[in-house]
Amino acid sequence: MELLALLGMEAWSLGSCISYVLPFLFLLLVVLLKLYGEGSDIWTLQSCPVDLTGKTAVVTGANSGIGKAVSCELARRGARVVLACRRLPQGQKALEDIRKVTGSKELVLRELDLSSVASIQSFSQKLLQEERHIHLLVNNAGASGLPYKTITSDGLELTFMTNYLGHFLLTNLLLSVTVNSVDPGIVKTEIMKNHNWLYRSIFWFLSVFLKVRTAPNFMELLALLGMEAWSLSSCISYALPFLFLLLVVLLKLYGEGSDIWTLQSCPVDLTGKTAVVTGANSGIGKAVSCELARRGARVVLACRRLPQGQKALEDIRKVTGSKELVLRELDLSSVASIQSFSQKLLQEERHIHLLVNNAGASGLPYKTITSDGLELTFMTNYLGHFLLTNLLLKGLLGAGSARVVNVSSFRHKHGFVDEQHLVGAGCPLLSNQPYDCSKLLLILFTRELAQRLQKTGVTVNSVDPGIVKTEIMKNHNWLYRSIFWFLSVFLKSPAQGAIPVLYLSLAEELDGVSGKYFTSKCKLTLPAEPARDPEVAHSLWNTSARLTNLEKVSKRE
Repeated sequence: MELLALLGMEAWSLGSCISYVLPFLFLLLVVLLKLYGEGSDIWTLQSCPVDLTGKTAVVTGANSGIGKAVSCELARRGARVVLACRRLPQGQKALEDIRKVTGSKELVLRELDLSSVASIQSFSQKLLQEERHIHLLVNNAGASGLPYKTITSDGLELTFMTNYLGHFLLTNLLLSVTVNSVDPGIVKTEIMKNHNWLYRSIFWFLSVFLKVRTAPNFMELLALLGMEAWSLSSCISYALPFLFLLLVVLLKLYGEGSDIWTLQSCPVDLTGKTAVVTGANSGIGKAVSCELARRGARVVLACRRLPQGQKALEDIRKVTGSKELVLRELDLSSVASIQSFSQKLLQEERHIHLLVNNAGASGLPYKTITSDGLELTFMTNYLGHFLLTNLLLKGLLGAGSARVVNVSSFRHKHGFVDEQHLVGAGCPLLSNQPYDCSKLLLILFTRELAQRLQKTGVTVNSVDPGIVKTEIMKNHNWLYRSIFWFLSVFLKSPAQGAIPVLYLSLAEELDGVSGKYFTSKCKLTLPAEPARDPEVAHSLWNTSARLTNLEKVSKRE
């Protein structure tokens, strides 16, 4: 730790550094294997002496990608190449590029829209008038990501027409002698242009592993290196992203800690204090509980799943040696569970000095309704903590000086307020929006509760822990989980994500500070504008109290 502190990496352990380096060594190995392993058992252009002078070739989709690369090589070998393109301006540019590289004067550009029967017929008729013989037809053009059931003017489905029926008709109209099909592999082309932003982003991110068109000018050099299928630009396209990623990692490793609060700088001792942490069985909650226990606090681990909670308790005890750890069952999606937990806890603990509302969920299907008639994500992330905090106020107020920390998220900026969402009604929400909106409501709750607890000694603040490698994505589909896993090398560990939460829990300079929102860098900042509206916060409080029967429960208490 001393060495890490000297490097400005107080929040990083040796294991953390290794966990960052190893994935990059693995990825670098993959790239090296890809760059130098290809070519040993693959057919190469250098091994083929075929000359195409006097031959005519037709290539569909020749304006870019594979079609353009194929046309370039055919022209280099002397063929008369007909570039069949749907978009003439792009086709003209491709023709000029190929001419510049090959010097060929046997290049012809013709318009062909494979989604139109009339266009295919017109193209074929004109071509057969101009060319007596066609020696090669490359049916290359294709499309993906187009909305299914998009019907052409000929009454045919657009994708099937473009990728199959169009080529079926064209080939028959230009009928040649032999026909074969081939898989070109996964190639860095424009094939993903019609997909949504997520798929395009994934394709772009993974493009470092995809094949790149060969540049003839560098073939001799690459052949000497045993990389016949790769161009110099291909090598550069592999090196630059990894240099960029390496730079990101170095910045992350050495940039943290310079302007962030650290545990080492905080001398606070919690002996004799009681802390309650929700979602303490894993992730941030477990890391927060561990640090509180290390400082002597009596920590109540409030967990929905007792077996996992018991394992967390044993792990924390092993690390800290604390005998002041208590495990209690709490399901924040159930009003009955919250009531039972609160009643038992107040019987056992007269004073509660810290309440960390950390538990949360994302990826749950919207409009999943609990047995209490409340929407599951909003109940787990907001209403459950609203009710819990109010039911534990007696213990918090009795402590004389206490803190409530609500773990929100930067994602609250993408949320909006519609109280009908609390019961699964209101305007429709996309898959991630229930999480975003619920975290916004948690900040509004923070503001309103702080107003109501002025001059009581109890402070309430909310915080964004940053993007942390936890189990938060477990309810999402495989694609989101895979992206999260792939990017996890850039994410904070639970211990690092716990630091801003612990800052609000421990920092002496925050005594008396209430109703505020802090960033993952432990900086006081303003939340999104909807989170700062006092009237909205007040209305939300009243609705939440009604939906959770807060007044009835409080009287019964």
